[in-house]
Amino acid sequence: MLGKSIASGAEMAATERRLWVAAATIVAFAVSACNGTTSPPSAPSSQDYLVIVRAISNQTGSAVSGLQVTVLDGPRAAQSVSTISDQAPLQLPAGRVTLRVTAAGYQSVDYPLTVSGAVVVEVKIDIVPLPTPPPPPTPPPPPTQGLVLSGTVRGSPENQSVAGAQVRITTGPNAGRTTTTDSAGMFTLNDLAAGTGTVQVSKTGYVNTQRDIELVTAVRTGDVFTINRMTFSVTGQVRDALGHNMLDIGSQGQLPRVVVASGPSAGVVATPLSTGYRFDALAWGTSTLHATEQNGSSLCFAPSDVTLNVSADDVANGRTSFVQDIVLQRQRGTIKGRVRTRDSNGEAHYPPGVTVAIVASLWGAPSNVGKSATTTGNDGYGLTIPGVTCDQVRLRLTVSGRPAFEQGPFNVNYFFHFPGCDADLCSELIIEY
Repeated sequence: MLGKSIASGAEMAATERRLWVAAATIVAFAVSACNGTTSPPSAPSSQDYLVIVRAISNQTGSAVSGLQVTVLDGPRAAQSVSTISDQAPLQLPAGRVTLRVTAAGYQSVDYPLTVSGAVVVEVKIDIVPLPTPPPPPTPPPPPTQGLVLSGTVRGSPENQSVAGAQVRITTGPNAGRTTTTDSAGMFTLNDLAAGTGTVQVSKTGYVNTQRDIELVTAVRTGDVFTINRMTFSVTGQVRDALGHNMLDIGSQGQLPRVVVASGPSAGVVATPLSTGYRFDALAWGTSTLHATEQNGSSLCFAPSDVTLNVSADDVANGRTSFVQDIVLQRQRGTIKGRVRTRDSNGEAHYPPGVTVAIVASLWGAPSNVGKSATTTGNDGYGLTIPGVTCDQVRLRLTVSGRPAFEQGPFNVNYFFHFPGCDADLCSELIIEY
């Protein structure tokens, strides 16, 4: 390494001349052999010294090639040397000077140096760091005032919008704020403060509902609040116009079937009772109750509908139990039958001229009594009595030459449709005597 102390006098002068020769040789070699460039130096004088600059990576500790060294100040300002090697030679006079050392991929370094003799200088330089991505923008702080809450109120079980419902905030920074739903069941509360709170929804005839919400955005929409209609119970008898229920008139042991045909609780089926029906929890409103015999057939009764009106004020004021009787109309139809006799050989005959009259109604239909007809004597249905109400009857048979006699009871319930029936409802009788 250069920079070692040298003897004075003639010996020093000889040594300096040798260093200048070495410097010139190194510069020439650096320029020609390394394909580097150098700016034309000033003519060396007896005060110039050889300065060799080396660069060391701060990160790896290894030598850095491809240096460029520029003199920034002093008598040799703007002099520079570029080389592809890891050493850059310069001729500098004694004194203080600043060198700028650069290399591709490294940050430039300004290195102050006091030249007092030939020297090799090691300069540590840093690798150019990868660009640091800019930090993500800081989101604006959430609003704390002027927030909006909007939503919809719907009723159950009908799932329809509820107009006129009160929407009130009961807790939190917006406690006490209130509004009412419009005709579409929608509501809006403006100028609210951010935070959490409880929203309560109420209306006459409905069970109050509440929900905790949090307001953090400028507008909160889409909340749906469901309130349930209050309910009531209803019981009643299912009977005919004369007060007879199904079991009273022997409707083949059937109980009535009552269902909500329309209204908020449409589709709900009542619990059948021995004399009627019971609903335990119907939603208030206008309901149509549809009553039939249990299996849906028309053995004796025609289906019947009744309208039941229970208001929101009724249930809100504690009227939650109602009685609604349903009157069914008995079916009316035609009796078609035969009067059949048998001879001593057991053969059947259908004589003409036999009068058959209804003499007793056992199920309370007095309009049937007195209706009669006379057989025509053919092998078909020779007996026809129209306009008979569903009933259980006793019949009196009268024929010339024989005493009158009674038979029965016969059920006239219009269930069987048989060949030759030309009415909507027919009942077949075969009477033997």
